[in-house]
Amino acid sequence: IDAACKRDVGGRFTVLLPKGKRFLSGSLNLTSGLRLVVDGTLLGTTDPSRYPVVPPLPGYGPGQRDSAVHGWGRHQALLSGWNMSHVTVTGSGTIDGQGLVKDSKLGSSWMSRFTSKTLDFGRPRIWEPMFSSHLELSHVRITNQAFWAVHPYGCDDVYIGHVNVSAPRDEGIANDDGIDPDSTGNLLVEDCWVSVGDNSVAIKSGMDWYGRQLNMASYNQVYRNSVFTCETFAIGSEMSGSVYNITVDNCIFGTDGSDFAGVHFKAPRGRGGSIHDINVINSVFHLETSRKQGMPISASMFYGSPPTYCHPACNASATPHVHHVLFKNLTFFLPTTGAQPQAVKATPSFQFTGVPESPMSDFHFEDLTVSSAGGASHGWQCANVTGFTFERVLPAPTAASGCMAAA
Repeated sequence: IDAACKRDVGGRFTVLLPKGKRFLSGSLNLTSGLRLVVDGTLLGTTDPSRYPVVPPLPGYGPGQRDSAVHGWGRHQALLSGWNMSHVTVTGSGTIDGQGLVKDSKLGSSWMSRFTSKTLDFGRPRIWEPMFSSHLELSHVRITNQAFWAVHPYGCDDVYIGHVNVSAPRDEGIANDDGIDPDSTGNLLVEDCWVSVGDNSVAIKSGMDWYGRQLNMASYNQVYRNSVFTCETFAIGSEMSGSVYNITVDNCIFGTDGSDFAGVHFKAPRGRGGSIHDINVINSVFHLETSRKQGMPISASMFYGSPPTYCHPACNASATPHVHHVLFKNLTFFLPTTGAQPQAVKATPSFQFTGVPESPMSDFHFEDLTVSSAGGASHGWQCANVTGFTFERVLPAPTAASGCMAAA
């Protein structure tokens, strides 16, 4: 990268990892104007010392996430950079984080150190540009990440297309999210395939006080023509800087023996911020084989454990808000009866739960159909909601569901 940078013409230069070759590396600092073409295999080393320790994300603060011995720091991503512009990572090859592979000297892997609570610092992501613009991640396959795979942070004008992200299901690697845009605006994700053990997508914008202080939203994002096979497409729960103007269009959720899939909002007490102007349209949800949950779409403001100052309710700055959401032209194939444990069978198929001091408001549901080819709907359940409207929803919520409260 350094050598190519010295020979650049017009501020742009290319580094090629050729097909058929394998390259073992620790953290790489990307730089403005770089086009990194991975046609071979880029392996993230298993040696933690090759990933420099960097400060915690400013919207999260120290001690978050990995419960590392030294919570004030985390390992730098395999591919990272700060304040960059016009950077592309592309190619026909594979980027492998080796999250489950034991280091020959330590005798442990990223995952085993996390499980045994012996991580010195937080685990590295795969691709994490920070406070950068005009970015592209395309065509490569990303696999076996040690933590979140694709994590643009504080970025603007980001394109992610034709990317395949895979990791062991059922959190074989804990927190192995696929695509996690964080405090990032003007993002397009298209023609991607994600099959991981945690969230396929998680749109974030910081956490609690640190996130509210940074105050950088995730906004103007489009996800289209993609398949999110396993786990959920989530907004939150880290959404303290707010998330708005999000469109999910013509996507498939589930399939391929998925245990868990759908679109879920998580905005718990203590976060503050808001989730609003969200459109989920023209998509299909396949939960036929799901054993973990039977809800293709849901929203909860009771996710996780709120801080002590939020009992029973937060102050105004720490109270989240969820409003103006559209679900339109969606088809649901729900779990078949034989595939579900009793706890899942007893759960409503569609559940939306606000908090008394901040009801969810102005949700519109239009042209929603539960297919007879899957399992039957277990109905709707709402609490602390207002202004929910329904057009051509089959089966429709009943008067007893709590979903029909007037605005």
